[in-house]
Amino acid sequence: MEPYGSVTLSPEQPEVLVMTGEVDVAVSDGALAELPGWGGVRVVDMSAVTFIDSSGMRLVAQVARLVRPHRLQVVGARKQPLTALRLFGADRITDLVED
Repeated sequence: MEPYGSVTLSPEQPEVLVMTGEVDVAVSDGALAELPGWGGVRVVDMSAVTFIDSSGMRLVAQVARLVRPHRLQVVGARKQPLTALRLFGADRITDLVED
């Protein structure tokens, strides 16, 4: 089964990690292999995310940990992803920037 989402570095802005679609275990597990190369990330763009599960939130937390002492910005989250991030407490480890 193919994942319905993606996590990639923006080709135009390598400091921006772009998440799209459903960020679930199928997407997150594959993205974890790329994690060591994301030390320059400062922003996670979630404007195209329709769903995030606990594995996706874990991925956000791991990126936040990787880029310390910089504080990761999470932008564009709406509806279910925004609610899930709030419940997860993402604002404690990231700057959760709402539209």
